[in-house]
Parts: sequence; C-alpha cells; structure tokens
Amino acid sequence: MVRKIDVTLIDDLDGMSADDTVVFGYRGMWFEIDLSAENAAQIHGLLTEWSNRGRRSEDISTVRRRTAADRAETAAIRT
Repeated sequence: MVRKIDVTLIDDLDGMSADDTVVFGYRGMWFEIDLSAENAAQIHGLLTEWSNRGRRSEDISTVRRRTAADRAETAAIRT
C-alpha cells in the first residue's frame, strides 16, 4: 500500500497559495507566518525599514535571567 501526503501552504494573510514561511520576533516572542511571495516581500520591506532604524539587542535566548537564588546569593555577599 502506498500513501501520499501533500502539504499545501496557505497564505495566513489572504488565504491564497503561500510560497514562504517568514519567522520574526516581537515583544519577546517568535512567530511564523506562511505568506505568498508578494506578501513576504511586503513584510520583509517593512521589517527592514524598522530594523534599520532600531538598535540590535542580545538574542533573547542568550539573555541570562536572574533567579531568586541569584538574588539571595547577592544579598548574602552584601551582608
């Protein structure tokens, strides 16, 4: 028995056929959106325009979060 599975990407914006999956970050969260070539070019243009005016920050995944244990250790050192 042969099984064939076809996956069709649908543009999340207009419901037409999608050509590309765009990954972007906003407010500390990452998103994926499937878009046609035209809509992908549009979002790439907007993000390029905005990112050229912004400043780069550390990758959120590499930023070390302080824990309660870290704060307790710092407080102990200070006393």
